[in-house]
Amino acid sequence: MAFVVEDGAKSFVDIDGIEGNRYEKIKVDSLGFSPDCKHIAYAARYVRWFMVVDGKEGKGYDEILDGTPHFSQDGRHLVFVARSGDKWWVAIDGKEDTQYDAKVDIEVGSLAFDNPDRFHYLFVRDQNIYSVNEKIY
Repeated sequence: MAFVVEDGAKSFVDIDGIEGNRYEKIKVDSLGFSPDCKHIAYAARYVRWFMVVDGKEGKGYDEILDGTPHFSQDGRHLVFVARSGDKWWVAIDGKEDTQYDAKVDIEVGSLAFDNPDRFHYLFVRDQNIYSVNEKIY
């Protein structure tokens, strides 16, 4: 069991009664287990936003999109959307993969893994809807 605790000006994740590191903020909607329950991830902020995966902090970003991350069905891959400066990224396993020059608003529930090495998502930009298929290398 895992949940976010807000303790004054700090937040942390409690996993089975064990308190994690304290941060300025944790996005509650980002907290999730992989489908095989072997991994846990969430977006946290300490000066910058970053993904915490199995207790390890990733690269810092100016923003991480609400509603991400997403695990693959086998729990081996994690996808999230983040912004650095004026560039938006779809990151796979902590590596910046696809870059956009405008905000990528992934439609809620549209990101799905087709099989262990492919996923797709719908995003909205300028009132247009785009479908993107990605391969995981």
